[in-house]
Amino acid sequence: MEIYDEAYIVNKDGLGFAVENVNNGDWLMLEIEENEFYPQIKDLKAKLDESGLHYDDSDYFVKKAQLVYNQHMKNI
Repeated sequence: MEIYDEAYIVNKDGLGFAVENVNNGDWLMLEIEENEFYPQIKDLKAKLDESGLHYDDSDYFVKKAQLVYNQHMKNI
């Protein structure tokens, strides 16, 4: 399996995240991690909710490899 992604790193108010273009536009993903300003997942979720960004919150822990695998399985 091959996964291609291009990431842009953004930092604002202590919240750092990578905006990732996965497989040439198949998915646009945000990757964020806890840090000293946002030490727990609930803190990150609250900050994202405050941001006004529209995003799919059905699975905060989705993995790129799982998305690519699922897409591959649909195509066979």
